[in-house]
Amino acid sequence: MKKAAKKKVDAVRKCLCPFCEEELMEDGSPFCMACKALMHYCSHCKIVIERSATVCPRCGGALS
Repeated sequence: MKKAAKKKVDAVRKCLCPFCEEELMEDGSPFCMACKALMHYCSHCKIVIERSATVCPRCGGALS
């Protein structure tokens, strides 16, 4: 695999459900299609976070 192609693959991050670890079909979806769990997102970087989290694991932003 060429270096440029590998970097491109590494740069793509899949958004996974924190409960069942299935890939979410749409970024920003209010729930997981596989397990029907309600999704919570970081208001700063828009990643899926667990309901019990108080700080975003990616950007370190405070969660309410």
